[in-house]
Amino acid sequence: MFDQFFILIIKLYQKKLSHHKGFCCAYNRLYKDGSCSNWGVDKIKKDGWIAFLSKISERMAACKKANEVLIERLKDDDEKKPNKCCASSEAAGWCFNFSIKKLLTKGVRPH
Repeated sequence: MFDQFFILIIKLYQKKLSHHKGFCCAYNRLYKDGSCSNWGVDKIKKDGWIAFLSKISERMAACKKANEVLIERLKDDDEKKPNKCCASSEAAGWCFNFSIKKLLTKGVRPH
């Protein structure tokens, strides 16, 4: 019963919220190993909701680290080729994260 509840929550997130964020899963972008939400559904189906809850923070930490790696790559690319990060829709998520990071490091807070 709880397995289906958590899967429903993840599926609702994927259908109603995820595409409005404007970027994709950094872990998937870096490792080509599926998004965190798809990982969650698979984990629940394979091992159950308790295993999912015990591993989700580890997965989120790995996704955060992947995002930091991608931002560093963009920073390097941005220094070589201005505005490269926004050249394709594929890189739009990285660009969004990188732009926010640039604003925050300059002391500007987005509204």
